[in-house]
This record gives sequence, C-alpha cells and structure tokens, in this order.
Amino acid sequence: MHKLSTISNIVEKDLLNVQRYFDINQSSQLFTKHLEGREFIAVCLHVNGWELLLLFSESYPTIPPILLVTGTGKNGEQLPLNWSLTIPAEQRLINALNMVINSYSYSPKLYDNYLQNLPSRQPQPNYRSYSFLEWVIFGR
Repeated sequence: MHKLSTISNIVEKDLLNVQRYFDINQSSQLFTKHLEGREFIAVCLHVNGWELLLLFSESYPTIPPILLVTGTGKNGEQLPLNWSLTIPAEQRLINALNMVINSYSYSPKLYDNYLQNLPSRQPQPNYRSYSFLEWVIFGR
C-alpha cells in the first residue's frame, strides 16, 4: 500500500495518459478529498459533456479509483470500473474509462435518461395487499 503523497506522481502520470488518449485539453488539478474517514486524491475531468470525478486511494493502481459520473447538471452516480490486473498498471485507467464511456455511448443525454429511470432510493413502506375474500372475512 502506498501513501497518498507517493501515489500522486503515479496518478498525475496516468492522468496525462488519459488526457492524451481522450484528447482532453483541460489541465486537471489534483486535490484531496476526505470521505468516510479516509483520504483520497481526487480529480475532476470534463469529457464531451460528462463530468468524471475520480477518487484515488492509497492502494492505486492495484485497486481502481472510485468513479462518480454526472451528465448535464444532474446528480452523480457511482459507476463500476472494469479493473484487470492482467493489464499493465499504466494502461488500466485508460482501459477502464474507455469501457465506461463506450458502454454509455459517450452521450450525456443517454446517461441523463439512465439516471431518470433509476428506481427511487427511498425506502418504500411494506404494504400487503389483501384479496377480496380476506377483506370480506376479516374486514381489512
């Protein structure tokens, strides 16, 4: 396991490769994010209307970063990254992001539709529907 200061160089190098691969012209600023008692290196990338927030732990590049994706001004969703240890470490992030982007046709509009069709995360009351016969017999 690496310390965050150690992996920041690895993350910066991998992000440069990602920027070249996806032809991203913005410079990415790394920052520290505290989440559930842990510290992460974070970076926000904008790719064709997508906002990608990547959170890197001290276990990177063995363990994938957390990926939060938003469309056009919507709340984000965490998406899984396909992370193969058989791929060289410097190629894992590009490969994983490429798979995510291709699986959503690289369209924020399609992703917005996906977010709208997600089931509500609010707990639903556990109601039982009674049959007509139960209603007549038991008065329910």
